[in-house]
Amino acid sequence: MGRAHPLKPVVEVKLDKTRHFLINFRALTQIEEATGKNVLDPTSFETMNLHDMRAMVYCALRHEDATLTEHMVGEMIGPSNIPYVMAQMSKAWQFANGAQSKPPLAVGGRSHQ
Repeated sequence: MGRAHPLKPVVEVKLDKTRHFLINFRALTQIEEATGKNVLDPTSFETMNLHDMRAMVYCALRHEDATLTEHMVGEMIGPSNIPYVMAQMSKAWQFANGAQSKPPLAVGGRSHQ
């Protein structure tokens, strides 16, 4: 997969190392497959569980590391960095949507912006 392309709408996230979230069509379809939620319906993400969060992070990171697994992603995220990781994911979602729509990401029923 390789490094992030400078023209792709990526958002940097510091995990085990600096990585880049990319929300593209492939990531969106993978998120739907992993969570069973319709990414075209923002209300689908009004509440999320930890499995949903891990799946979204995994799907948004796969573009630059084909060896990445959901287990590895789970090891990178803990209670201390969940707010940061989801804030960066929200930025990636906003960037992918042209920053014109509210990202369908919520933790504890609140959207991150």
